[in-house]
Amino acid sequence: MQSVLLPRRVLVFLRSQTCGILTALVMLITSGVEVWQDMATLFKGNFNIGAHHGVMLYSLLNLMSHIAEVLDAGGSLEEKIVPVLPETGS
Repeated sequence: MQSVLLPRRVLVFLRSQTCGILTALVMLITSGVEVWQDMATLFKGNFNIGAHHGVMLYSLLNLMSHIAEVLDAGGSLEEKIVPVLPETGS
């Protein structure tokens, strides 16, 4: 079997936080629609917990994780750009 080489841009995108956030958002939205539809059946007394509930929880946690990494990276980038000046003793 011959291996397929992906262009570097594709690999960079697939490993980026942007791809992770977009994937988590798509999973959250699609599973959220199914959970919303299940809520309509809840009032009829016919509520079933399905895989979409787990997907929604996983995507929410994944989204929060990626956002935290982006915010943390922004803070460390700011520290690198604005150097900390040494304190002068008075």
